[in-house]
Amino acid sequence: MLERVKLENFKCFSYQEIPLKQISVLTGLNGMGKSTVLQSLLLLRQSSESGRITKGLKLNGEYASLGSGRDVLYRNALSDEIRLTVWENKDVRSYTFAYEADSGILPLNYSSDDEFPIPSSALFSTNFLYLSSARIEPKMSYGLTADPSQLENHEFGANGEFSLQYLAVHGDDKVRCTKAIRETDSDTQKDSLKEQLQIWYDEISPGVAPHVKLDGYHRMVDLDYDYREGDNRSDFYKSVNVGFGITYVLPVSISLLASKPGDLILMENPEAHIHPRGQRMLGELIARVAASGVQIIIETHSDHILNGIRISVKNGIVDSNDVQLAYFEQKQYNDYAHTVVFPKMYPSGQISEWPEGFFDEWQNALLDLL
Repeated sequence: MLERVKLENFKCFSYQEIPLKQISVLTGLNGMGKSTVLQSLLLLRQSSESGRITKGLKLNGEYASLGSGRDVLYRNALSDEIRLTVWENKDVRSYTFAYEADSGILPLNYSSDDEFPIPSSALFSTNFLYLSSARIEPKMSYGLTADPSQLENHEFGANGEFSLQYLAVHGDDKVRCTKAIRETDSDTQKDSLKEQLQIWYDEISPGVAPHVKLDGYHRMVDLDYDYREGDNRSDFYKSVNVGFGITYVLPVSISLLASKPGDLILMENPEAHIHPRGQRMLGELIARVAASGVQIIIETHSDHILNGIRISVKNGIVDSNDVQLAYFEQKQYNDYAHTVVFPKMYPSGQISEWPEGFFDEWQNALLDLL
């Protein structure tokens, strides 16, 4: 498990350490550094996929495209080096890269790794999954990956574009995160991926049922929905004729339910385009998957996602000590330095402190109405 990441001279941070736990919730105003933390991990991941980070830090690739060296060096840096350090499974791995203003690859000056790839690392292994905030949207059909190993390794693409293909091929596989399995009134346990996806969809967007079908000849996958009320079902509708958010959240739901203990998931804005009740249930799904042994790091602006996690803590689904909150802000009195506050979550689901701007807008709006 990733336990900590340290950024030095990287983007908006001169020096910042971020502790990480089974669930890490990164939040704050736009432009405060949340994405920077994810990007530091994504750059290490994409730089290592060729086998070793010997060529340097690859700034543009599958997971992140950040430009050149001048775009990622801290604006007031006192040295021409960027250092990224990660703590994982009690090992410390540090990488120092030389600054080259116009280059998309920053040369490696120092690495603490003696061997690569690292056997115990989720960040550098097939146990890794990343979903960006720009996910698949409603279309008439979706393309397939030509590499079967991508599906076996749960590589759904940064936009989740291959998650539908995975559902079509592996929909009957059992969900391995047992705490994510929701019970039903049925006499038989419904624990397959497609069954649990439907059960969770009934919570996130009640009455909507997704259906996928492979078209091998055209190398496409079709996505349709029907609406259910009791035993009654509607006709099938193409995703373009159904609410945008219903498709947008599909890769998130599939990725969570298809994961297994030991996986590492990085996810941006899982709540996008989903109504508040659905966001809260998505927060509970995230908590249940994490409680099953998957490490999840999310960037979010949703108090409903947070509340779903808080309720899961209160109900004993996940331990409060396994939740890390990080609120990113900027201090005007300190040369507009980017800083991070780490509120603590208690077993009751309550939170130790509420810094200004930390999910307080609902209360502020109510006060303005008085």
